[in-house]
Amino acid sequence: MLAGAAFGTAGVAVGGAVAWAVTAEGPPVPPTPAQRLVMERRSRKRVKGAPPRIRWRYEVPGTVPKFAPVIWQDKTVVVVNESGVSGVGVRTGEKEWHQSEVSPAGPAEILGDDLLAVPGPELTLLDPQDGHVVARPKDYRRGGKAPYLRFLATAGGVIWFTARDRSAASGGGSHLVVAYDVTERRELWRSRVPGPFTEGHLLPDVLVTAAAEGKGRTAKTEITALNRRTGKKAWSRAYEGLTPGPVTEVSGRQLLIAVAGAELRGYDLRSSDDAPEWSVKTKGKEAEDRRVFGPPVVHKHMVYATDSSYAVYAVDPVKGDVTLNVDPDLWISPAADDRLPDTLVGSDGRLMLSVNDSEVDAFDIDRGALLWRFTDLPRTTGRTPQRRMVSLTDEMAVVTSGGDVYGLLLD
Repeated sequence: MLAGAAFGTAGVAVGGAVAWAVTAEGPPVPPTPAQRLVMERRSRKRVKGAPPRIRWRYEVPGTVPKFAPVIWQDKTVVVVNESGVSGVGVRTGEKEWHQSEVSPAGPAEILGDDLLAVPGPELTLLDPQDGHVVARPKDYRRGGKAPYLRFLATAGGVIWFTARDRSAASGGGSHLVVAYDVTERRELWRSRVPGPFTEGHLLPDVLVTAAAEGKGRTAKTEITALNRRTGKKAWSRAYEGLTPGPVTEVSGRQLLIAVAGAELRGYDLRSSDDAPEWSVKTKGKEAEDRRVFGPPVVHKHMVYATDSSYAVYAVDPVKGDVTLNVDPDLWISPAADDRLPDTLVGSDGRLMLSVNDSEVDAFDIDRGALLWRFTDLPRTTGRTPQRRMVSLTDEMAVVTSGGDVYGLLLD
């Protein structure tokens, strides 16, 4: 173990302290000048190339979280695991409350200023200040008229989700998309749909839902748009051989960003042609370097993604021009197809994080440079995925790893 800071190393948190481990495969190498400097200095100022200082570490009681934390009003980190929901102070890392009367089956969702939605066997609304249960709409409980299935989207005090249609007319086997006003506690509309939509994206006038079957070249994706106000079907599209990603509206165009293995594509949803508007391929250095894209994200009308060899990309969603491509050439094994890196972007559009099973990598978007790498020795229980999960505020990166949650200061 070496103390230090350099792009060839990764920070390892042990018991709340930071040490360093060489990630390259091979014999140990002598400390670099930067590493020797860190060992000699006692300053709190972060050395260039070092990961952010750990402000706090929170040990999650019970099972290891499977979902990324969410941050409410830059005050509370909401952590979900099988034993319930916990609220942790953003600045202190201390537990503020714990709610054990829920059985979470997905990440919590922030609804406006004063509510959390926790998906599970039923839809539960919590107060994020103290964690108490505000409501459990009876129609969407297990055994109710429309049992809750999956969260889709939220905006302006309205939550959209899928539910099972148990009405006699449906024979009990159909699915619904429901719009529910969480402020007035009333259903706005419900629409019967042909299959279980797995994700939703909001555009100004429509809710765009996606249902995917299969993987790789055999994948088939059904995209359906429902009027946000009435729930009526606006249009539908079908695509083959791709994994759907985010939907965005830019320059008057409604675009689906999708992944087809080694290609990142943009589709015009208003076009009857199923050909992509643009396509970007991964940029491996060698001909046999077979990289594939991980899940893309959209931030401020730009598309960001990380490939399986941890290179990062920024793409103009209108023209498909690659405006950023950084290959950090990390000495870690490429990600498997079912463990591809996640990507996050800070609110100001300057910081990009690539999150994988081994570490969290930070990039300066403006300079196109790797800033730092962070990893730790995760505390795990049983058969637990090792992937790190991250949420961002303007001042902090909150990293979940195994049974620990870290607050990293982005100074």
